[in-house]
Amino acid sequence: MIHPLADVHETASVGPGTQVWPGAWIGARCRIGRGCLIARNVCIDPDVVIGDYCRLNNGCYVAGPSVLEDGILIGPGAQITNNKYPYVIRCEDGSLIGSDFDRRGVHIERGAAIGANVVILPGVTIGEFAMVGAGAVVTRDVLAHTLVAGVPAREARRI
Repeated sequence: MIHPLADVHETASVGPGTQVWPGAWIGARCRIGRGCLIARNVCIDPDVVIGDYCRLNNGCYVAGPSVLEDGILIGPGAQITNNKYPYVIRCEDGSLIGSDFDRRGVHIERGAAIGANVVILPGVTIGEFAMVGAGAVVTRDVLAHTLVAGVPAREARRI
């Protein structure tokens, strides 16, 4: 079910049984698996791949070219970024950068859970069944079966 107030690019693919709620935006060449929930005001950049049975809660953002494997939970307001140096113009000469930057996606492995208002920096991998506590800022890879929390996110315990 894709709500009429959702904006899904014509080149995106959405799997069977996936719900896309009002205000969601899904960019070009995205692939979303079956049985997912894309909630209100979720923004998914072009070239993102989302596996089966994922849940992206209200107001989260997933920058491309990120990969979310099966069974991922993304909490409300979470931000998955792709630009390590987010300038609009170059420092050297003031010229416009536009889309000419090193896009580095995030890889979230199977079964991981990302809490509300988490920020994940570009190029990070979140391991299988890892958990990121609400409000954390993830600056480096998270091992499988590990809970991280804080700013910057640090290992709290193995789970």
